[in-house]
Amino acid sequence: MTVKRTLFALALGVLVLGCEPETITEARDQLNRGGERIVRLSVAIKNDTITIGKFLPEDDTVTTASGLIGIKVDVDTVTVDVGDKLQFEDLNFDTFSFSYDQMLQTTETSTSLTVPSSPATSGPAMAVTLGTVRFTTDSGSAVTGAMIGSGFVHRLVNNNTSCTATVPLTVTDSLGATVGSFTDLVVGPMSTEEDSADAAGASLAGFVNADISGTNFTDGSGGACVPGGGESVGTVVTFRPLFLGSVMLENVNEPFTDTYAALASESRIQAVDTVIAESGSFVVTVLNKLP
Repeated sequence: MTVKRTLFALALGVLVLGCEPETITEARDQLNRGGERIVRLSVAIKNDTITIGKFLPEDDTVTTASGLIGIKVDVDTVTVDVGDKLQFEDLNFDTFSFSYDQMLQTTETSTSLTVPSSPATSGPAMAVTLGTVRFTTDSGSAVTGAMIGSGFVHRLVNNNTSCTATVPLTVTDSLGATVGSFTDLVVGPMSTEEDSADAAGASLAGFVNADISGTNFTDGSGGACVPGGGESVGTVVTFRPLFLGSVMLENVNEPFTDTYAALASESRIQAVDTVIAESGSFVVTVLNKLP
């Protein structure tokens, strides 16, 4: 068995050596004598997905509803003193302006005056007390001066005497200037009369006084008449709500709501969250633009 295997190996070696070309030309010729050989290799390629989350601990990741994976980080707070780090010099603040877009209105107010009959006299009555009226707006601001745009003054006279009373009415302001005058109102015995006057265009300063001095008593035919004891003439002067064309106010209490973009024109600042004034002051200038 050993001898046969040795002989077979020797024969194979001789065969191989006999076929081995000695030159490049012989090798080329040897290859040309063989048939065409085509070798094809097929390599299988498999689609796969690598999930990054598999490489990270679950405690360090979070998955969103859309399937995105985020990495958790510890909560941290950074505090920056922006006021000291970021400073702007010579800021341009916009002027704040507001208008009620309507004429201010006073509240209705009235005063009562009485012509006394004691001591009983005929002709003009004496010792008449002035009725003083001070105006306020519906919100409580005090009117110290105004030009009345529109409104009426109402007068109600109640004659509780047995005589015919002729009652004048003059309204003056705190400076004594005449605000308005009524025509004399003639009221019969035990009667009541009323009338009104248009106050549009009248001006006043401070407050107004209503005066019925000069009330005269007659018997109806022009003769003298003396009221009886305890008899009197009462007059109620009512200032209906007055719309003020121009006004001077004191203790201003007129509410409004408006938005103030203080730095809207400051190009260096694009957004403002909160402005805290550390020091300084501001000036309020009120301009009357009422019609």
